[in-house]
Amino acid sequence: MGVASDYITTTINFLENTFRAFTHLPTQLSQTTCLLACKHISTALMDKILSAEVKAISLGALEQMSLDLMQCEVFASKANIANLDSETLLLCFQDLRQ
Repeated sequence: MGVASDYITTTINFLENTFRAFTHLPTQLSQTTCLLACKHISTALMDKILSAEVKAISLGALEQMSLDLMQCEVFASKANIANLDSETLLLCFQDLRQ
């Protein structure tokens, strides 16, 4: 069984710690920041796959991308931001799953 890439694990840990500190911020700001962070991660992962520099993608690379994406989805599903449905965050990663 594989594990997520170090950069994904580090990013998720950073976001979890950062969002824990958001409890004193206005709800709308917390929601927007979390949503934009998930969209940014999703876009960055998609850009990696679709880069003109990528000539071929190995099965191992696809499996690693799936593990990285799974870690992002776990983060999105358990993000504890007031009045922000985890389903909304999961939608950020939907295109990558296709």
